[in-house]
Amino acid sequence: MKKTLFWLAIWAAALLLLLFVVFCVKDTIYYSAAMNSAPLRVFYLVRAIEFALPAAICGGAAWILKKKT
Repeated sequence: MKKTLFWLAIWAAALLLLLFVVFCVKDTIYYSAAMNSAPLRVFYLVRAIEFALPAAICGGAAWILKKKT
């Protein structure tokens, strides 16, 4: 059971990191300084909170599960 949870956490972290990269690329492509009052790095920060932080939490959970097995 722990091994299954470990791999589930690893795949969830990988998926979240992939989504982070995809959405950052999308934000970069569609960003227009004339239409947005916020700089592009603010969009990156929001994406990091949405995707990279949960990926780090899943990675930490996987690391803890790996140490316990």
